[in-house]
Order: sequence, then structure tokens, then C-alpha cells
Amino acid sequence: MNLSESGNLTLDDISGHPGLSPTDSKMLSLLVAGVTDKAIASQMNLSRRNVQRRIRSLMERAGVGTRMQLAWQAARRGWLRRETPPEEPFSARLTSSASSARSGESF
Repeated sequence: MNLSESGNLTLDDISGHPGLSPTDSKMLSLLVAGVTDKAIASQMNLSRRNVQRRIRSLMERAGVGTRMQLAWQAARRGWLRRETPPEEPFSARLTSSASSARSGESF
């Protein structure tokens, strides 16, 4: 974060991927998904302390003070990557189902 001349706080905008290691990238994805430090450590074969250190480092890199802010900044800055294509939005499925029901199609 920076303090602008007008006294407002602004967020630094780092374009694109910050060059995260594959380990940090996966860890960040798990963190954003709500996985606990203990589970991340177990899944990635790391110590819980190592996971905590790496998350703290990512927080410093993003210039944030909480994990929630880290998740928000990671999404905002494009640090998260999708490994699978996004699903059709639920609302679109509802609309599709409703039109199928009106046309007499069965589910």
C-alpha cells in the first residue's frame, strides 16, 4: 500500500504473475480454498511452520496484513490460476432447467 499525495491509501498494482514458485502457487491456491495450515503441510509434505513462513512471505510481498487480504490481492493481481475450466454458472443452469421444463423435457 502507498499513501497518495492526497492522503488516500492506494494499493500497488503488480501486473501479471509475480513469479511465484510452483510450491507457493499451490500453497496460495489451497489457502484461498480454505484449507488449514496443517492440511496444506500434510498435502504438500512440508512442516506446518514452513507453510506459515511461506504464507507470511506472500503476505509481505502483497503488502497486506491478513490472510483474507492476501486472498483478495492474489485474486485481484492474477496470482491464482485455474487448473480446470470454470463451471457453467449456477444461475445459467437454473435458467436452462427452467426452459427445459417449460418445453416439456424431462430431467
